[in-house]
Amino acid sequence: MNKIKSFWNLIKQIAGEKDYENYLASAKHNSCKKKSHKLLTKKEFYAKKITEKWNGINRCC
Repeated sequence: MNKIKSFWNLIKQIAGEKDYENYLASAKHNSCKKKSHKLLTKKEFYAKKITEKWNGINRCC
């Protein structure tokens, strides 16, 4: 059962479902460096991620 859980977590990580959780963990870890940093809500985080992905040049040629 533990292997199935690990595999499922890997799939979620690859699919990007854990991106917000990783962002929060990273922000918590780095909180001592940036006291004035405001955490994004889940909705703001994913909106920013989509904007960053689709703004700018999106092709190779």
